[in-house]
Amino acid sequence: MADPASKEKRTYLTEEALEKLRERVGGEVTISTPPHLTEVTADGIRHWAHGIGDRNPFWHDEKAAQAAGHERQVAPPTMILAFSKLATGYAGGLPRVHALYAGSDYTWEKAPGRGDRLTNRAIFEELREREGSFAGRSFEQILRCTFTDQHTDTVAEGTSWVLRTERSTSRKKGKHKKLEPHTYTESELDEVYALVDAEQIRGPEPRTWESVSEGDEIPVVVKGPLTVTDNVMFVNAWGGSFIRAHGLARDYFKKHPGASMVNSQGVPDFPERVHWDPEYAQSVGVPYPYDYGGQRFAWMGHLVTNWMGDHGFMRRLRVEFRRFNLIGDTTWCKGRVTRTYRDGEHGAVDLEIWAHDQRDEVTTKGLATVYLPDA
Repeated sequence: MADPASKEKRTYLTEEALEKLRERVGGEVTISTPPHLTEVTADGIRHWAHGIGDRNPFWHDEKAAQAAGHERQVAPPTMILAFSKLATGYAGGLPRVHALYAGSDYTWEKAPGRGDRLTNRAIFEELREREGSFAGRSFEQILRCTFTDQHTDTVAEGTSWVLRTERSTSRKKGKHKKLEPHTYTESELDEVYALVDAEQIRGPEPRTWESVSEGDEIPVVVKGPLTVTDNVMFVNAWGGSFIRAHGLARDYFKKHPGASMVNSQGVPDFPERVHWDPEYAQSVGVPYPYDYGGQRFAWMGHLVTNWMGDHGFMRRLRVEFRRFNLIGDTTWCKGRVTRTYRDGEHGAVDLEIWAHDQRDEVTTKGLATVYLPDA
């Protein structure tokens, strides 16, 4: 049996490689890999909503969208991630150095609508060195993305960042070795599913700006227990990072020899399999497969859009991923109002948002801003 770490005996995070990467800071980042989606369609909206488990009927109802002031069917704001492989912050460089999506901070100018053709312009904004307990020396790559539609109007703009760590280093540090996949009792599952069944969707009844007060709690959205099937549903909607099948995978590995890792059968495969392969997840220092970062970004967006209702507008969403969500983990997405104010003609509300797992460990932190209609 091949050792998944057999190619990780040497150091790839060299000063020479880092200097080449630093030379790219400030420049535009482009890739030949096409985006998963190029146009907002009814099918794409449905796949995204289903891929994150969002049961809000608003996303599938053009009449409901028009009743809320839109000209056409609209998409969940977080769906922009499916329109660029760079939307999650990966800026290339440093082959064989693990890229871990660590967060995004996007601001929307308008809601993505059915028929919009979205493109992304990405700028490598910063390379920041950091020292962490997961992987020792590592580097944060920050990418600024601007999504525009077919009229060159800005739809959303913001930053995403990834943590670049050597797989062998993160494996040796072993910060997450004490994490254990959770096995549920029947009563535990009953408690989780009771909250899943009780999910509150504001829907067509407007939540007005005047009705909101600082300290108001946002009704919880519960995700999980996470399964490999959940990950498959999401990757079908999102398109994955850089995965290919059969001859297309062979073509990619010949062009990018540093992109593959050898699986237990001695066959080159994509590092993205950390999301379903326990052995490979362990090879990068995580005891079990885990969720996609974009998945969790979308879950927090789901929390916010449920609360604001059909007439609200999600202006900003910032989500930071603090801990892994392993297969089997349950995530409680929560939030509270921290501020109400006027932003020009808009009634604005700032939210603190976070998520924790069944271990009571906070896995996600962030904030959001929404615009609500006046009474």
